[in-house]
Amino acid sequence: MGSSRAVTIRAATVADAAEIGRIHAAAWRETYDGLLPPSVIEGQSEERRGQLWEKVMRAPNRHGTIGVFVAETGQGIAGFGSCGQQRSAALKSKGHAGEVSTLYVLRAFQRRHIGSDLMRAMAGALLDDGIRAMSLWVLRENDGARRFYKRLGGTLAGGREETLG
Repeated sequence: MGSSRAVTIRAATVADAAEIGRIHAAAWRETYDGLLPPSVIEGQSEERRGQLWEKVMRAPNRHGTIGVFVAETGQGIAGFGSCGQQRSAALKSKGHAGEVSTLYVLRAFQRRHIGSDLMRAMAGALLDDGIRAMSLWVLRENDGARRFYKRLGGTLAGGREETLG
């Protein structure tokens, strides 16, 4: 799946795990600064995230993962997303059999439709797996992400409280 904006969306491979880990940790710092406790953000190491993604991609079924996709530009990977089986019983009971578990695009590459392209790839993977409805979690205070998902047609399906840090 490609794009005329010099961005290629493709299925991630195990060889991408370290770079996805780097992007994941960097995107957490960019996205959640001021929204989450500093100790939680600082605890996101590139190495640990890379190891996590290597495990997920080596055994996706064990992790309930259906697809992991990267957005590749001339400067490397700019973002990634993953989707799989719904992990929330409450949302599954509402008909959301699929879940977008991650979607991160580095700030320098945002507003170029990369997030939308990654969402399209994940929706396609879920549809190929017979899943017709998906959901995701977003922080209530993450206004930018909430606007993004609303533009894509997302609606509020539920909520939960968590304590971090």
